[in-house]
Amino acid sequence: MATPIVKRCVSCRSDLIENQKSPQCDKCKKNEAKYGKPTICKFCQIHAAFHEDKCVYCSHSQRKFGDPVACASCKLKSAFVKDSKNKGKPTLCRLCIMNARQHKMKVMAGVVVSSSEKASSSVVATDKDKHGHKRKHDEKDETNNKVSKSDPLAEAGENVLVVQQLRDQIARMQATITQKDSELLNRDKKIAALNAELMDKEKKFREKISQMMKEKEEAVNAVHEKYRQMKIKEKK
Repeated sequence: MATPIVKRCVSCRSDLIENQKSPQCDKCKKNEAKYGKPTICKFCQIHAAFHEDKCVYCSHSQRKFGDPVACASCKLKSAFVKDSKNKGKPTLCRLCIMNARQHKMKVMAGVVVSSSEKASSSVVATDKDKHGHKRKHDEKDETNNKVSKSDPLAEAGENVLVVQQLRDQIARMQATITQKDSELLNRDKKIAALNAELMDKEKKFREKISQMMKEKEEAVNAVHEKYRQMKIKEKK
């Protein structure tokens, strides 16, 4: 049986429940009704920031694990070190871990992708399924997949999801480009400052050399003049 398509919320990117027609999860619906349209999270760059410019996941993780670090894969500062023993080691952000699991990748950017965390109910069977009901669950999944494929609303939701994924990728790339542009600008400023400092030092050095040569010439002329005066006195 083909691997079922993982449907995710267009806002927080969490897995949607089976047969859900809306492209948005219930939690994001409630937050949108309470706070209004979401903005881009300042950490993970997805359109799920309903409050304080942070999505629910990043806000909760920051309170629990501290400030995020750069993701080893996407380079965005959106990865949270959950174990203090792993501080300083490469870490993946939530979205990269989800993408790796979706594509069945065991390693991403040199980081082992753990499968110990709870996965989507549309992909991984529940504990009850593992103890004797997996067959019935698979048959139900296959039936639900057939229904969702014939459901125009479900197809529309998947199209919205694809568009949102592309928008997320573009937003993440733009954030990376902006960060690189900022780094290049700062480097250019430092180079300009160093060049200005070097030119100033060269100017002062030339002025100092010129002054020393002038003083030397004046000293030599003074000696010559003194010698000339002595010769004149001797002749008299």
